Amino acid sequence: MNTQWDKLIKVVNRTNDKVFFFSDGQPYVIMSLDQYERSLTPAKSTSALTEEELLEKINRDIAVWKAQIDTERADDITDAVPTEAQTKTDSEADDEFHIEPVNI
Repeated sequence: MNTQWDKLIKVVNRTNDKVFFFSDGQPYVIMSLDQYERSLTPAKSTSALTEEELLEKINRDIAVWKAQIDTERADDITDAVPTEAQTKTDSEADDEFHIEPVNI
């Protein structure tokens, strides 16, 4: 996949937001599938919920939020850990630079 698309999708996943763009004059929206499915189901007004239903909804929302935060943190940690190709031993690092005496 194109790296620019990867960046857009990563932003959508991290922020749980939507990205709007235009192609050939037509507007489009990028959002997660979960967001799209939620937008298709009509939301029940919180004023119509019983106290127990409202508490369940709040607890579910908190659980989803915590899961998103944990995922973001795990992604940040994974991004911060150097890969094998990025890490070098001391002897490999020494081999990169070679100093020779200069005769003047």
